[in-house]
Amino acid sequence: MKTIKKYWMIIVAGIAAVFGFFAITSKQRNVKKANKLQKQIDDNKVTVDKIEGKTEIINQQREEIKQEIKQQEQKIERLEEKKQEIKPEVRKVSDAKENILNKTSRGRKPKKK
Repeated sequence: MKTIKKYWMIIVAGIAAVFGFFAITSKQRNVKKANKLQKQIDDNKVTVDKIEGKTEIINQQREEIKQEIKQQEQKIERLEEKKQEIKPEVRKVSDAKENILNKTSRGRKPKKK
């Protein structure tokens, strides 16, 4: 009986050692996977922060451009109003003739009526 007990103890100890070995290795593997996943999560957080910063800059630029567009539209409206207010000067043929005669050095004087 003593020999059977020794064999059974050896078999049970071997099985316990195998289970212990698997438990330890699985625990280490789980820790490595957890560390790897945590690193990926941290990397993702960093990239998300960068992207959020870029989107903030884009939103600021978008607002600035909208303000510039509004200013340009106001300028255009003012110019169109001024354009409508301008009335071209109607010149007579006699005025043009006098200008030409005054600018030329012919020595002629305009005829008196």
